[in-house]
Amino acid sequence: MGGPEDPRRWLKPPDAPVQPDAVLRVEVGGDLSDGVDGVDGVDGVDGVDGVVIVADAFDAFDAPATDAAHATAAAGTAVLLHGLYENRRHPDLARWRAALQDDGWDVVAPDLRGHGASGGATLGWGRIDAQDLAALLDHIEAGRGEPERVLVVGFSYGGIAALHWMAGDPRIDAAVTLAAPADPLETLPMFVRRWTGSLSWLTTSGRLRGAFANRLRDTGVDPAALPAESLAGRFAGRPVLLLHGDADRLAPPDHAGRWARAIGPSATAVLLEGQRHSSIAWFRGEALERARGFWREHAVETPGAGG
Repeated sequence: MGGPEDPRRWLKPPDAPVQPDAVLRVEVGGDLSDGVDGVDGVDGVDGVDGVVIVADAFDAFDAPATDAAHATAAAGTAVLLHGLYENRRHPDLARWRAALQDDGWDVVAPDLRGHGASGGATLGWGRIDAQDLAALLDHIEAGRGEPERVLVVGFSYGGIAALHWMAGDPRIDAAVTLAAPADPLETLPMFVRRWTGSLSWLTTSGRLRGAFANRLRDTGVDPAALPAESLAGRFAGRPVLLLHGDADRLAPPDHAGRWARAIGPSATAVLLEGQRHSSIAWFRGEALERARGFWREHAVETPGAGG
C-alpha cells in the first residue's frame, strides 16, 4: 500500500476511518488442552469455547528513499492489542498503527476474545488470549510466510494478553505495553469502582474477586496463573518496554515494577509523569516517542528470540 505525501501523518487525527488491506478470520478450536500446533510453551486451557478471532491487517507504508525515519523499513509484523471492552478499531489505536506502518511494520489488529467482532463468551485475561494470538500468528505465517520479526504492542488488558503470549511463544521478539495490570484479580475492584462510581458491598467484601476467580476456574484457568509473578523466567532475554502513568489509579505504578521483576533484566519500566490509565494510550508525546525509539532499537535483532 502506497504511503501518503506526509509520512508523519500519525501526528494528526485521521480525517476518516482507514480501511484495512485485509480482514482475517481465524477459527480457534474449543479443545485447546494440547496447546497450539508448532508452538512450544503455549500451555493448553481446558474447557475453552471455540471462537472465530477477527483481525484487521495493514501493510507497511512505502518508505520515501530520503526519509531517515524509515530506518526500520521491512521491519516485520506488529500485533496491536486493544484494552478491556474496546475493539480493534478504537480511535486511540489509530496513531499507534500509523506510526508502526511509518516505521516499516505490517500491522495486525485483532479483536480479542469476547470483544468486537470476535466470538467467545469468556474473556481470556491473557491466559486464553495467548493461545488465540498464537493461532492468529500461525494463520499469518501460513498465508504470508514467517515474519522477519514479530512485535506485540498492548494497551492495559491488551498488555496483559501481550505478555502472557510472549511468555509462552518464542516467536515473539519484543513487546511494548502501556498500563498493563500485573494482576487482574487485584485490579478488578478498581475497574468496578470506575464503572459504578463507588465500591459496592460485593467489592469491599471480596465476593466480587471470589466470583471472578470461580468463573476463571470454570473455564479451566487457574487464577494463580494470572499475576505477573507466575510468568517469571519465561521471557528468555527478549526486550520489553513497560510504559505506565505515575498517576494511574486503576493499575498503580508499582504494577510496572512487578512486571519488570518478573521479566528480568531485558525489561525497561518507564513511568510517565501525570499520565493516568486511560490517557496514556492517546497521549501524543512521550509515550509514542519512547515506543518508537524502543522498537527501532530492539526489534532488529533480538537475543533469545525464536523467530
